[in-house]
Amino acid sequence: LVSKVRNGLSIADAVSEIIHRGISEMRKNAFGDDLEDAKALPWTREQAWSVLRALASKDEIPYADVLLEFPFKGDELALRNMETAELISIGTVDGRPTTIKPGKPVYKHVYQRLVEDHIFQAVQTINFNEKLIATSVSIIKACEDELTMLKNIGLDLGSSVISGRGATGTRANYLLDKMMQATLKVEKLETENVKLKKVLAKGTFV
Repeated sequence: LVSKVRNGLSIADAVSEIIHRGISEMRKNAFGDDLEDAKALPWTREQAWSVLRALASKDEIPYADVLLEFPFKGDELALRNMETAELISIGTVDGRPTTIKPGKPVYKHVYQRLVEDHIFQAVQTINFNEKLIATSVSIIKACEDELTMLKNIGLDLGSSVISGRGATGTRANYLLDKMMQATLKVEKLETENVKLKKVLAKGTFV
């Protein structure tokens, strides 16, 4: 920043130039130039987008929450690799990871600009949602398979499920509730994707 100002740029123009360059670098370094390039990254685009989107609106986010939820689901190596690439900074307490912050102060503004890019946001959110939909569909299929197994061992998947008779009935109720939650999530995400695809078609939010 100092060198740019010394070379004649105003502070505002110098900061704007740094942010603009950071946006281009972030697109390439965090998401790859294309799908093939993205495959070589030690994290997925969905993982990068989830962290970037969260940090665009918050100064820091809880490490444990990010680690345990989709799309990380315990993938600590991906977070460590993102830190090594200076996309994020991981704060610790007594050696235990506790918070995630932007890798550099300027990245806060870079994250915000990327999230405000309606086309980029739509593309990344659609991809994120599709992966989450696939996860939810897998949950639904697993529940269906287990319910079929319960039926095959003699459970009447009717009134006995509603009444929660015994351990088997309780398990069936749990599976049905889990299926319902996953189904509602799929419906919500698919509806969102329809709207986002309209954004891509028109080039702006509708």
